[in-house]
Amino acid sequence: MTSDLPAHPRRFSLFAPWSNRILLLALAGILFLTLFPFHFELPGKILATSSALRLGGEGRKSGPLDALLNVLLFMPFGFGLAEKLRDRRWGRISAFIAIWIAGSLLSYSVEFLQLYIPARDSGWMDVFTNGTGAVAGFLLFELIGQPLVAIVASAESALRNSLTIRRAAFVLPIYFALWFALSSSLQKQTRLTNWDPQSQLLIGNDAAEPAPQGWEGTVSRVDLWSRAIPGDFAQALTAGQAKPGAQSSLLASYDFLSQAPLQDQLKFLPDLFWTPRLPQVGMRHGAVLDGQSWLASQAPVPNLVAALQRTNQFSIEFACTPAETAGTDARIISISNPRRPFDLDIRQEDSNLVFWFRTPLTVGDARLPWEIPGVFAAGQPRDILFTYDGSDGSLYVNGTKNPGAYELGPGAAFAKSIRSVKSAELEGYKYIYDALIFLPAGALFGIAIWPFGAREIPAFPALILAIEFVIPPWLLDRILSRVSGRQACVESILLCLILVAAGTLWMNADVSSQVR
Repeated sequence: MTSDLPAHPRRFSLFAPWSNRILLLALAGILFLTLFPFHFELPGKILATSSALRLGGEGRKSGPLDALLNVLLFMPFGFGLAEKLRDRRWGRISAFIAIWIAGSLLSYSVEFLQLYIPARDSGWMDVFTNGTGAVAGFLLFELIGQPLVAIVASAESALRNSLTIRRAAFVLPIYFALWFALSSSLQKQTRLTNWDPQSQLLIGNDAAEPAPQGWEGTVSRVDLWSRAIPGDFAQALTAGQAKPGAQSSLLASYDFLSQAPLQDQLKFLPDLFWTPRLPQVGMRHGAVLDGQSWLASQAPVPNLVAALQRTNQFSIEFACTPAETAGTDARIISISNPRRPFDLDIRQEDSNLVFWFRTPLTVGDARLPWEIPGVFAAGQPRDILFTYDGSDGSLYVNGTKNPGAYELGPGAAFAKSIRSVKSAELEGYKYIYDALIFLPAGALFGIAIWPFGAREIPAFPALILAIEFVIPPWLLDRILSRVSGRQACVESILLCLILVAAGTLWMNADVSSQVR
């Protein structure tokens, strides 16, 4: 049967350059890896220097591995720029100097912007190693660049001249189906499936034996929900404002402003008792914990564990006032069993608040605790609410949302299967994972529509192909929402659509010089 589609009207050059695509990919990688998480502010370290142009010193103390990574990061930039300049008949010496200057200026610009990102350190050593990386990319191109680009271009030529729009419409559903199956499996690692029903609820310590030093301070209230609390509710609750509907899915509520017995007002969880003995100081504006005595449930809390596993969501709010900050390392609240890893661990480290809870993703070598700096001050009350929607965690303190996020999506699980992961990088893993799925898909789309140029693309296969790119971002978000229990995320869907478009444009970034 003869196809109703025209043969490819344009042929692809066997020796097509890749300089634009290499440079675009290199710049995107450099900007993402050096400026993430893109939280810019005016830190004191700029104001403390006589000139921001000095970059504030030499930067962090880095070892040989950091220097090597800085070199590798800029090598693709130097390689792509070398191909472009040499293709335009620049001499070796002039191209070498231009690439070294361009790499150093790009690195300096990044280091300057890092001054405005508190989580980043900038310095001249990074500028030197990055500039060296750009030069190393130039040398790599001079050694093996032309045959390497020829091999890649030859493979691209074969793909472009064989991948019709009908074939793309057949291949892409299979491509997405494989990624979606993997994503669903990875998302299951964020579920609360491995909590221990024999754990106890403790305020001021954990169930470890022998017991460590307890927390010192005052706790006036602890509330637990079996759902994620929306942002406006969370802000109102931690600001001390009553909010209609806040009692929905509330499992337990302990009010320590009342006298003993210290019991759950909803009668869902067991009463709390002082252990190992009554404290020396009585109840005063809440339960006063002296580090030697703490509160523990009389029995395990299997009904709490079952309720949270059923929804795969939870929220916990507590009002507390720490006695000290310097030298403090103790648990404020825990759901724990002395014979097994904890289920929930909330502790104070100096002035920092540290959250951790058990999922298949957060056990093992990478425990992934979420550390929020500067939350506590000695003698200052804090109303804190942590909420988890089955995939992402958010924190609210005294009516204000913490700007950070605790994202345990398939990106973090995928990264953990490859390397050691860090809590500070969780948000970045999400973007990288989405890019791995949708940038190549966009590139395939670009290959499929390229042969038609300005001509009208056949309507029916084009419609099928368009549907295959509009539906998958929405479908992936629905799959992940169903597995985790979280709400749909419009921002994630839009990001995936942008990545598809970026992949399409990127694949044809050198197209003007590739047609013959």
